[in-house]
Amino acid sequence: MDITRGFSNTKHGNIEYREQGNGDQTLILLHPTPSSSAFFNELLPLLSKNRRNIAVTTMGYGQSDRPPEPYQSLEEFAQSIIWLLDELNISKASFFGAHTGGQIALSLAANWESRVDKLIVEEVFNWNNPKRKAIHEAIHKYIPEKKDGSHLIKLWNKTKNFPGLGEVPNQNHHQQLFIDQLISNSKENCESIYGDMGWEGAGPFAMCTFDTWEAVTRIAAQTLVIHGTTSELIRSQEKFINLLPNAKAITLPSQGNFIPHDAPELWVQEIENFLK
Repeated sequence: MDITRGFSNTKHGNIEYREQGNGDQTLILLHPTPSSSAFFNELLPLLSKNRRNIAVTTMGYGQSDRPPEPYQSLEEFAQSIIWLLDELNISKASFFGAHTGGQIALSLAANWESRVDKLIVEEVFNWNNPKRKAIHEAIHKYIPEKKDGSHLIKLWNKTKNFPGLGEVPNQNHHQQLFIDQLISNSKENCESIYGDMGWEGAGPFAMCTFDTWEAVTRIAAQTLVIHGTTSELIRSQEKFINLLPNAKAITLPSQGNFIPHDAPELWVQEIENFLK
């Protein structure tokens, strides 16, 4: 079954999504920064065809519209996902989120409990302090446009080994990440909010204002927490398990912080077992 691509017109603009499968259950997949729903192009075909698997492009990234005013909280990003569910007539879904997508999924599960069946979060962490915010400000730095196009070389090289995501798994993934990063590499209408990060920093900025440890105590959904074996963030895994009332944790082989492309077959196996 081929992946279908669509747009949903919400209160703050069009949201891009990619979908595969059909069934009574739905899994929503949320990507890292600064990618898009295309992050899941190679993964959607591996998931069960007996379920709607919908990869969503976060507002302001990829081909999703930028909101009327720059978002400053994860709750705003999560609200846009709820609007998408409403437009697609989905009353309840399970959620998978990787990196920034995982933080958005935490906010969604904490604030919209009735819309969440099961929750899977990958490489989540508490970024809410100045030192950790500075890490994102260094990673997600706006690269000014140059008339000779030299900024494009810098963006291309940046995507080869994007900090926190390890080595790009293949050429197609690298090309798509470059396109997504090129789209988000802008300061238009957001410089006073995100500073030198530009639009690429929208998700990370919101992550760094989010009290993860307070939010997780309000999550009732059965939760799976994933970190990589070589993850820099795995030190937080035990605290997640202690604070989340209904959670378990696993580690998967990684090259740096885990992404599903590090071990796609194993990732799918764990996802499907958990959702069953």
